[in-house]
Amino acid sequence: MQEVMARRIAGEIILSKESGVAMKKWRELFAISQNRLSEKMLLSPSVISDYESGRRKKPGTLFVRRFVRALLAIDRERGGSFIQNGGLMLLREDYRIVRDYAKTLRLKKKVLAKYFHKEKKLGKPIRAQTRIGA
Repeated sequence: MQEVMARRIAGEIILSKESGVAMKKWRELFAISQNRLSEKMLLSPSVISDYESGRRKKPGTLFVRRFVRALLAIDRERGGSFIQNGGLMLLREDYRIVRDYAKTLRLKKKVLAKYFHKEKKLGKPIRAQTRIGA
């Protein structure tokens, strides 16, 4: 299972146009701080920060391998909670991550009609929408 997860994470980072954003996403999904990850990788925390912010160019495959191994090792040290609880869902083909919005969104009626069946709910602001699965 961890091998499948490792390939998924590494592939997403390597194939991403913004690999730093993908790295940050996975680090945050595992709930690991930059400091803890850099300790495990024997790096300065600024290296992780530079990749995530785009100050460093795309990481090489060896760095990505170390990054993924560190994520999984830290998760194992914690009892494998991410892999056991939420990580398995991420391997499903139909899984999508939808963000919660910090600001209120006002959407047009035809867009809202896809989400609400009752006419009286149209025009009301949406504060957040979270969807797990497709």
